[in-house]
Amino acid sequence: MLARSRRVIGCLMLLSYSIMPVLAWCQNSTLNSEALGTRLSSQEKLQIGVGAVTDVQGAILTAPKVDFVRSAGADASKPGQLILGGSTNTTQTSHTESTTTAGVYQEVSGQGETQQTLNPTQINGKVNMAAGINTTVMIPSGELKTQVEQLSQQPGLTYIAELAKDPKVNWQQVKLAYDKWDYNQEGLTPAGAAAAAMTAGLTTLVRPSKTWAAAKTSKAC
Repeated sequence: MLARSRRVIGCLMLLSYSIMPVLAWCQNSTLNSEALGTRLSSQEKLQIGVGAVTDVQGAILTAPKVDFVRSAGADASKPGQLILGGSTNTTQTSHTESTTTAGVYQEVSGQGETQQTLNPTQINGKVNMAAGINTTVMIPSGELKTQVEQLSQQPGLTYIAELAKDPKVNWQQVKLAYDKWDYNQEGLTPAGAAAAAMTAGLTTLVRPSKTWAAAKTSKAC
């Protein structure tokens, strides 16, 4: 499940420099896209069946004891694949400023960034892995030891430090998106461009050509 939220804060000011009015405008925007993981809880224990492949994507499991066991009817000749996956949140922030002078000239600038964060599976309780289960854990990319140490200090992720002691655990590192931008542009507004074109046209109409001027001079003589 995905939850989205958007917050926009804007401001509008009318300034005056000399005899030319200046309209200033700015806007701050934040867009959040948050993945909502499945929540399972029990006052006693949770038992999660692992079949051929079981992917737990960013779930939140809460119980005194959480047991991962082979599913009933699973092929015992092959190990079950348990993926303690994660979901991602995306946050996009931007700031935009614009000033328009006398309605004909505009300056626009802005900056912002897009950043993703990973929500690993949370397990609040003692974890027990049955035999015949191969485990893969998804974590953010980076130096493995550092990531394990940092993540295991967060609520619901202490199990990561325990799994790190098992050399058979597979660690899948996820590269999260990050992008930062800024821009600055200025120029005539559509009204300013139209006024400039009209002015240029009038100048062409009232300026005599050399041929016409020469002809007029000859006639006068």
